[in-house]
Amino acid sequence: MKVLRPTQPTSEQLTVINNHKPGVFVVRGAAGSGKTTTALYRLKFTVGFWQRRRRDGFLSGPVRVLVLTYNRTLRGYIEELTQEQLKGNDVELTISTFAKWATDRVAYERILQEHERSRKLDALAAPLPLSSEFVRSEVDYVLGRFTPDHLAEYVECERQGRGRSPRMLTPLRRRLLEEVIYPFQEWKKQQQAWDWSDLANAMAANRTDDPYHVVVVDEAQDFSANQVRAVLNHLTDEHTLTFVLDAAQRIYPQRFTWSEVGLSVGPHNSKLLSKNFRNTRQIAAFAAPLLEDVETTDDAAIPDLTSCTEEGDKPLLVEGTFTQQMDHVVQFLNDLGPDNDESVAILHAKGWFGEVKNRLNA
Repeated sequence: MKVLRPTQPTSEQLTVINNHKPGVFVVRGAAGSGKTTTALYRLKFTVGFWQRRRRDGFLSGPVRVLVLTYNRTLRGYIEELTQEQLKGNDVELTISTFAKWATDRVAYERILQEHERSRKLDALAAPLPLSSEFVRSEVDYVLGRFTPDHLAEYVECERQGRGRSPRMLTPLRRRLLEEVIYPFQEWKKQQQAWDWSDLANAMAANRTDDPYHVVVVDEAQDFSANQVRAVLNHLTDEHTLTFVLDAAQRIYPQRFTWSEVGLSVGPHNSKLLSKNFRNTRQIAAFAAPLLEDVETTDDAAIPDLTSCTEEGDKPLLVEGTFTQQMDHVVQFLNDLGPDNDESVAILHAKGWFGEVKNRLNA
C-alpha cells in the first residue's frame, strides 16, 4: 500500500493542529478532508507540549502516547506517518487497533469464534419476530453501548442510530434483553469465553497499563461507547485526547452520545473539516448525487465537493455479470503493465471474496 505523504496544512487544518491544550478535542472531517493527517500533525504538536512539560519537571518518565484505529490497514498507514512525526527517546509510542491493544493487556480464557457466537444467538432469538442478522447486530449495539450493570437501560433508552425498521418497542426490547442478551451473557460464563464486548468492558473497568498523556483515536465513529470508556480509563489526570471521526462513514451501528460517556463536546473543543482534497472534479460530480440522502448528525460531515480542484478521468461504469466485471478488472490490471506502481483496491459486496481471489490468483 502506498502511503500518501503529508502536505502543507491549510489554514482550516492549522486551527486544529495548533490547539494543543490539555483535554478532549474532536476533529470531524468529511471523506477526503485530510482529517487523519491533520490529527497526526496535531499529535506532533501535542507531544511537543508534553515533552516540554517533562523537561520542566512536571512529569517523570517518558511521554506515553497511544494511537488507536479501527483496523489493521489503517494502523499500517498511521504507523508510517506517525513515526515520521515523533522524534526523541523520551516518547513511548503505542500504535494499535483497539482489539490488539486490549488483548495484549487483559487476561482472558478465549474469544468466541464468530460462528459459535452466531449459532448461540440465533438459537436464543428463534422465538422472536426478528431476523437472525438483525438480532446479532442489535446485541452488538446493546453490549457495546451499555456496561454490564446497566444493560436494563436499553429498554427505555433513545435508540441511537438504529434506523426505523424493525420497530423496537418497549415490550420487544424487554424480550430481547430477557430472552437473548441475559442468557447469552450467562452462557459465555459457562463456556469460560468472552466476545469482543467483554474486552472493552474489562479495559473500561480496570486500568491495565500506565496511563497515557496523549491519545489519538482515529475512525472513532466505529468505536462503541464501552471502547471509548476503556480509552478514558487509561488517561493521566491531565491529558490530550483527540477523536477523529465522520459519522457519515460509520460502518458499524455503534452510535452513542458524548455526554453518556462523560465527555462535553462543543464548538470550543471541536472542528469540522469539509474541504475535499482526495477527489478530482470528475469523481466529485459522480459522487454528489449518491450523497443526497446520506443521514447527517452532529458528528457527520458531507464533503464539500465543490472544493475539488484536481482534474482527472471520468469514473467508468462497467455493466454486466460479476464474472464480466472481473473480466474487465483483470484486463485493467494486465494493461497496467509490470512496471506500473499504481496501487489498486477492489471493493465489493459480501460473498464475492472467493471469486475475486480465484481470479487474481489465476
